[in-house]
Amino acid sequence: MSKSFFFIYLCYNEYGDIMKDIVYINEELNTKFNFRVGGIIVDNDQLLLQHTEGDDYYALVGGRVDFNEDTQTSLIREIKEELGFSINKEDTMLIDVVENFFDLKGYSFHELLFIYRVDVSKYNFDKEPIKTVDKKNSVNSWFSFDEVSNMNLQPALVKELLNSKELRHTINRENKND
Repeated sequence: MSKSFFFIYLCYNEYGDIMKDIVYINEELNTKFNFRVGGIIVDNDQLLLQHTEGDDYYALVGGRVDFNEDTQTSLIREIKEELGFSINKEDTMLIDVVENFFDLKGYSFHELLFIYRVDVSKYNFDKEPIKTVDKKNSVNSWFSFDEVSNMNLQPALVKELLNSKELRHTINRENKND
């Protein structure tokens, strides 16, 4: 019998809100499907990236899209949950829809990732590291675009998007099976 299932993962965040992540897992094949959103959060020529202790890479701020939630609203929610500050829809611009294939922690992932450019220059943020509010051992730090070019950033294609202001569609295969 196949051990695959689709579920809406229900849990509460620290604000008491029910989170309804959309996830598909097939344990027999060690595969997962994610529907995610990420933000290229920029302040002039600097980019905010997230790093979790134990990982050898940096990532965009973001997370799974909740059931019945559009991607722009999801990104705004994720930024509030992870960074503790609010942005407006006008601060965001969809720049890439990525069909992302990669291997991580014993699973082969198929991910649908919506990447938005988020311009926060009008907010005058302090450039000190920001502890991720809803995750343990995770911190967000500002880097110049030049610094980012030499970093392990996942997905790696984000480096191509730093100055992008046009929508594109990308199929990104970083898994070992291809």
